[in-house]
Amino acid sequence: MSIPFERLVKSLELTKSVHDGEALPAVRHANWISTELGLMSADLVQKPATSRPHQQPRGDDREGSAAESDYGEVQDA
Repeated sequence: MSIPFERLVKSLELTKSVHDGEALPAVRHANWISTELGLMSADLVQKPATSRPHQQPRGDDREGSAAESDYGEVQDA
């Protein structure tokens, strides 16, 4: 892996931060690096060979919280 590409990957990983003060600059840095590398957004993603339907989150899966069932009813987890 080339150094600019490694920096791009690191910046993209930082975009997952829950802290806006970290995530937003990471997005901007990743955009800047990709532009410097001559890449477009479509170059950064790859369509899966087989498509699977998008799954909706099923509520909060933490222990002790209520989660929705497939029928929209709330159950104790």
